[in-house]
Amino acid sequence: VRWNVRGLACARPHPFLGIEDTFRRVSDGSKRRLGAAGAVAVDPIDGAIVMNGVHGTGTVQMYDAANDRHLSDLTVAQRNVVSRTQNERLAPTVVEHICFSRDGHDLITVDRRTDPKFDDAVSLKFWERSSLAQGSAAAYTINTRVESPHKKFISALCCGSYRGGGRSKGGGEAAVPLVVTASHDSFFKLWTKQSTELAPRVGGDVASTAVWSCQSTVFF
Repeated sequence: VRWNVRGLACARPHPFLGIEDTFRRVSDGSKRRLGAAGAVAVDPIDGAIVMNGVHGTGTVQMYDAANDRHLSDLTVAQRNVVSRTQNERLAPTVVEHICFSRDGHDLITVDRRTDPKFDDAVSLKFWERSSLAQGSAAAYTINTRVESPHKKFISALCCGSYRGGGRSKGGGEAAVPLVVTASHDSFFKLWTKQSTELAPRVGGDVASTAVWSCQSTVFF
C-alpha cells in the first residue's frame, strides 16, 4: 500500500509565514529548532487521520484516508494571518503533539509559537468533541488551556485511563481519563479531568462541569 499525503498537510510553506526564520535560530538550553511537525493521530470514532495543516498556521486537519477526502479543520492557535508590522514576518505556530482519549471524546494538543524576538510560547489544550456521530464532521470546543505547562518544551504526550472513578453503569470501576506530558525540564506531569461547580444559576441551581488540571508532577 502506497500512501500519498494530500490536502493542507502537503502545502508548501510560503516565506510570508516566516518559517525559514525558525531554522536560523540557535538551539540553547530553553529553545530548539522548529522543524517539520510530526504530530499525527487517529480518531478512535471515525478513523480519520489528524495532522498539521499548513505549516506554521497553528491548525490541524482531519483527513479520511479510506475515501481520500478532507473532513474538517481545527484552529488550535488563533492568529492574524493577514496583518503584520512593516516587513516583519509572522511568528509561526506549529502543533507539535496530538492525542485522543480512548473514547475519542477528548482531543489534546500541544502547540508552540516561535518568535525570534521572544521566548517560545507553548500551550497545552484540552478539547471536547461536540459531534460524536460516526461519519459526521468532527467539531471541537476548548475545555481547558494551560500556558507554559513546563519550563522547557514538551517532548512527549500520551493519553490513557485508570480505574478508580467511582462506579460505571455496568457496576465496575469507572475509567478516569489520564494525560501525561514529559519535558526536557526533567519532569513529567499527570493531568486528570475533574468536576467543578460553577456559579449558581438564577433560581439557585448549581451546575457543574469537568475541567482538566495537573494532578501530579514527577521528577525523573
